[in-house]
Amino acid sequence: MKSIVVIKVPISYALIIFAAIILLPFKTIAQSKSVKGSPGYFTGNVWVNLLPTDTTKHCSVAEVSFEKGARSNWHFHPDQQVLVITEGSGYLKIKGKPVQILHQGDVVTIPSGAIHWHGSTPDNSFTQIVINPNTDRGVVNWLQKVSDTEYKSSK
Repeated sequence: MKSIVVIKVPISYALIIFAAIILLPFKTIAQSKSVKGSPGYFTGNVWVNLLPTDTTKHCSVAEVSFEKGARSNWHFHPDQQVLVITEGSGYLKIKGKPVQILHQGDVVTIPSGAIHWHGSTPDNSFTQIVINPNTDRGVVNWLQKVSDTEYKSSK
């Protein structure tokens, strides 16, 4: 059974989420700027497209696409991170908690400092808009790779 978490976010974050959803029809523009994710931070093929940034609010937004079986390393953010799932299905694993299966249309907030990873399922690609607020405090702290055993136990 899937649980639903209702969160309250500041209006500025809600506007960013709304703007990200509005921008989705313009994928050809967005995809032209995608770069392959570094193998130092990802396993498998991952494409990162940085979207316009709100420097006033210190917020970064990116579209991240994972090919089948791809995933991030374990990592954490100094502030919360919001994921807006735009395509496919994927996993979110927060250390010490059961894996969450994410689907198109889901919106998830990862608490600040929570050690986690996210990526696609073995059989589906996965695209998300990631929103990182308060980037003046830092964006991400990368940790070790997610082992194949850890990944496979997510099924």
